[in-house]
Amino acid sequence: MRFVAEFLKAKYPKIINILDETQPGMKSGRMTFAPQFLHRNVKLTDIDDRILNEQTYHIDTRSRGGEKDINRPARVRWDLLQREFKNRGFSYIELGPYIMKFEGPLKFSSSNHFSKPKLLTREGSDPVKFDELPSALRYGVYRDPKISILYLYSILKSEYTYSFYEILREYATERFNLKIPEHPLPLEEDLSKVRNYLKKSTKTYDVSQSFCLAIIDNSETHDELTRITGELSIPIKCVDKRNVIDICGGSERGHLENLCASIITRAGGILWVLYDKLHYDSYVAVDVGRTKSGYWAMGIVYDKDGKFEIRPGRIMKGEELEEESMRHCVREAANCTPNAKSLIFLRHGEVYPKEVHVFRDLIKHYDYEAAAIVSVKERVPYRIFREIDSMVIKPLSGDYYFLDSFYAVLCGAGSDEYEHGMPKPIVAEIIPVKGDIVPEKVLRDLFYLTYLNWKSPRRSYSMPAPLRLAHELAFELSLGIQRYGPP
Repeated sequence: MRFVAEFLKAKYPKIINILDETQPGMKSGRMTFAPQFLHRNVKLTDIDDRILNEQTYHIDTRSRGGEKDINRPARVRWDLLQREFKNRGFSYIELGPYIMKFEGPLKFSSSNHFSKPKLLTREGSDPVKFDELPSALRYGVYRDPKISILYLYSILKSEYTYSFYEILREYATERFNLKIPEHPLPLEEDLSKVRNYLKKSTKTYDVSQSFCLAIIDNSETHDELTRITGELSIPIKCVDKRNVIDICGGSERGHLENLCASIITRAGGILWVLYDKLHYDSYVAVDVGRTKSGYWAMGIVYDKDGKFEIRPGRIMKGEELEEESMRHCVREAANCTPNAKSLIFLRHGEVYPKEVHVFRDLIKHYDYEAAAIVSVKERVPYRIFREIDSMVIKPLSGDYYFLDSFYAVLCGAGSDEYEHGMPKPIVAEIIPVKGDIVPEKVLRDLFYLTYLNWKSPRRSYSMPAPLRLAHELAFELSLGIQRYGPP
């Protein structure tokens, strides 16, 4: 078997359903199909050690006693992948007739492009470009978090724990002008004791200014700690012990940036907002997950500069979860933005006719001049490409194509946001419900919202931040994990 696709299908028959031939890649200007186009939810254990799910940027190097190293530089991973292709005699499949399996248009006007928004890191300061964020954030963030009490949980020896914490404190000050408590409150390793201690502590300290930082080594500890702190309204950030050891050893300093940014975001801070304003006043995003009960979460954009909140929805049972969550979200949006004249409801996945009727009836009770529902889908059979001198190249962030007047494909994170691999577009179906809704303005707003990835100053999301985070929170809730604040 000379081709990667055939090798994977024969060796791992269980992954046939997730090997997606409709999602082509690129090599030397030709569309191809290779293993990086497996869906993101493929586990490393489902794939041969050296045939990689490149889209997740993971590789097993067998360099640490059998543990998987997921932090190798992208260039090294790419070189190893190419070497493995050569050793196995594999080659990329040129799609040829496969080109008919996906429906996306290949050519589009170069004018079908949104420029990246200008951003604001401090009130009254000059706007910055997205690429300038790392420098601008050295002078501080848009809204500081309130952390006066920091609980520190660790499975490591105390010397590692406090060495790491001191490195973190110094980096937070240098990188984000952020001050965190000099002396954290240590928690015992026994989780039952952690629960009792935090319950008593919240009676003494202001829980609204508390934060928990946890050094852990497995997902079970992560889930239980997140659940404990969530029930007590304390935000938490968990860090893998291997990253902590690397940081204490002088490597992986780049990980500290995202770690500090995540702490700021989860503690209620805002790193930056949009300087280029949104067209519409308020966006509410909802994601619904189901098990025996319905778990859902919402994100509410309450200002044209993109400030948003992520909240869990109350658990409901029954077949009308989508309609009930919509009613609740519209009420919450009205409370957050009482003077808004326009409302856009973002739905992760399909929107059904009954939901449109419910939404239309709901907004009759408010003074909105314009309203719409937008269905946002990630797994879609569409691709958009640029073409220069008959060479096909990857799309850039902000490239879009309208399939019809209200149905568009958008690259929220194009090739300029990726080190390698093929950017995946999203599809936005815009359903006007009331007033003057301009689809291109809605699409541009969605693109701008992808740049509110406050957990990472160097990466945009591939879909609007409020919707992505609502999706993550709804997924956690469906696993029984209750969290306080954004995921």
